[in-house]
Amino acid sequence: RGRGQGFAQGGRGRGGVPAGGGKVFVGKLPHECTLEDVKTHFSQFGALADVYLPKTFDASHHRGFAFVTFESDDVAGHVASISHVVCGATVVLDRATPKEETGAGGGPLRGGVAGGPYRHEHSRGQVGAYRPY
Repeated sequence: RGRGQGFAQGGRGRGGVPAGGGKVFVGKLPHECTLEDVKTHFSQFGALADVYLPKTFDASHHRGFAFVTFESDDVAGHVASISHVVCGATVVLDRATPKEETGAGGGPLRGGVAGGPYRHEHSRGQVGAYRPY
């Protein structure tokens, strides 16, 4: 999994959402949260297909966000619509959508959120906005 931490069940990975499944972006995670903490919190809402917790480049801690994929799209929608406290902190949730659906993309220098195939809704329109000159 490179610099991130994650798990997959049934051959599903971070790159592929199972048919009928739904992915949720979880932001503002405290740095003391572990992959196990995230899995424990969100598994109480439904079966998980994948949890991805990207690490920093030096792998000293995670980057403060995660992607949680549920086996049911309905569960993902419900989870994204309510507030959550994980590891004592209120986290920000949003539905994750494939880059192709958001119009985001980019070359090698604009890889997006963790360089993965998903973005959370609030990143729309911000990709490529940086102009060095």
